[in-house]
Amino acid sequence: MSLLSKAIVQAFADSVAVGDLAPEAADALAPHLEVRLREIIQDASKYMRHSKRHTLSTEDVNSALISNLKEPVYGYGSKVPAGFSTAQGLRDTFFVQDALCDIKETLAQPLPKCPVEVGTLPHWLAIEGKQPATAENAVIERRKPAAKRVRAVAGLDSRPDAAPAATASGRGNEPEERAAPVNSVVKHVLSQELLLYLDRVTGLLRGDGMGGQHLEVGLLTSLALDPGLMPLLPYLAQLVSEEVQKALKSLRRLRLLLKVVRALLQNAHMSLEGHLHQLIPVTLTCLVAKNLGGSPAEDHWSLRDAAAAMVGLIIARYGADYPDVQTRISRQLLTAFLDPGRPLATHYGAVRGLAAMGPRVVRLLLVPYMPAYSGLLERALSGGRPSSVRRMEAERLRSALLSAFRLAWTETSMAQAVKSHS
Repeated sequence: MSLLSKAIVQAFADSVAVGDLAPEAADALAPHLEVRLREIIQDASKYMRHSKRHTLSTEDVNSALISNLKEPVYGYGSKVPAGFSTAQGLRDTFFVQDALCDIKETLAQPLPKCPVEVGTLPHWLAIEGKQPATAENAVIERRKPAAKRVRAVAGLDSRPDAAPAATASGRGNEPEERAAPVNSVVKHVLSQELLLYLDRVTGLLRGDGMGGQHLEVGLLTSLALDPGLMPLLPYLAQLVSEEVQKALKSLRRLRLLLKVVRALLQNAHMSLEGHLHQLIPVTLTCLVAKNLGGSPAEDHWSLRDAAAAMVGLIIARYGADYPDVQTRISRQLLTAFLDPGRPLATHYGAVRGLAAMGPRVVRLLLVPYMPAYSGLLERALSGGRPSSVRRMEAERLRSALLSAFRLAWTETSMAQAVKSHS
């Protein structure tokens, strides 16, 4: 048995333009309508209680309707409670009676002010970092506190007879002339786990010998894959840039530093854009440094080859977003290649780095200088004993040049072949 009578259901049906509703259909719809009304009223009461109110409002009912995926009731958004009246002849039907407005009183009221016309006025906020003195820009006057007053506020003047500094008018310090408080530097807080991780990486890069090969492989894998190391990136970049100058005599440490840079580049969760100025010099140092390792007989060539591959990786990843990166690196490598005062090992690293940037760089930067450079290379190849260090460096350099020219020539031939067949 439903609390809603057939007359109420038929009245609802008439309000939504559903006429001639059978009494049997009204009896069947009454329980369903009662359940829906109870759900809406209960949800609206929850909104009322959570709002710390004791009066149910139309906003509560609308919130309940929206939470039940129903269309809210429009036109009853006023904060004033609505006054319901009983319809004549229908004891269970209520409605909100509209207020009667006197047209004479409405016409006698003064007209509202006209809205301001919409317009635009362009002006310069700043030109090359400086704010122009225009009427639209506010002028900020800043007073520079006197030296004695700054010392007194900061507590540096510890003399017992120290008096406040007098102004030009002979009066003491005024409240508005006090020095602005200086905020302390905010410290970068790291968790205990990240601090322990940073200590392990620092010990590994400084060669303390703890952990061995197993720890090295584990840390490099973690640096390349771990998504939670972004807070350590500033410390890692600074550590690598500092250690590379201390490890020029140790090829093992230089290879490890280069592996750390590669791992950071391979980590998809690292944003290295703000630290490229620290990581690129590390790579270029391993590429074109004059002396790497304890003696020229050591295998520093593989280290230079790995650094050249790293240059190609950096250009491939950041060259499109930052075009000046390739320009600066190629300029530094070309300067190192054309400097006759540098050793041939440096020239070798410059050639390998330019070749890693692609065949187009080889054709534009290396090929035009080869007629003048070939004389230097021929003198190094013909002079001295076959087992001398300079002779061996010249042979390595010639091999690198031939490899670079072969790469450029192969691409040019392929492009000409494709063009001839098209």
